[in-house]
Amino acid sequence: MQTHELEKFLQTQIPLVATLGVRVIQANDDLVELRAPLEPNRNHLGTVFGGSIYSTAVLACYAWLYNVLKNRNLECHVVIKSGQIKYIRPVNGDFSCVCFSPAENDFEKFLLTLERKQRGQISLRSEIKVKSDVVCIFEGEFVAIL
Repeated sequence: MQTHELEKFLQTQIPLVATLGVRVIQANDDLVELRAPLEPNRNHLGTVFGGSIYSTAVLACYAWLYNVLKNRNLECHVVIKSGQIKYIRPVNGDFSCVCFSPAENDFEKFLLTLERKQRGQISLRSEIKVKSDVVCIFEGEFVAIL
């Protein structure tokens, strides 16, 4: 999928994406990078609301998995099963979020399970950054269903 196609899909299928002002910067088999502005996500302290951070972190992982499966012509429903986030520092400006591909053997195991059972689960991680500083780390379990 092209970056603009993924962004359009996310904006039309998940209305919160447009509300948060999330843009897809990069999308390929290695990573998905999203960017979001401070202003629509601002809380009463002038920093980014924790729910916006969490949503963007989940979205980066979701987008990575959806994109790689789509690139392999696998039409799947992707959902989050569980997740946790570590807030290291307040997010005080525009921010980015990157989900990197998991270890190759983990992804191959996921694909084999998906093919065999029509359902697969995988652990994904994303990082929220302000400039080059990591300010939050998200880890979650995602499920894909054929």
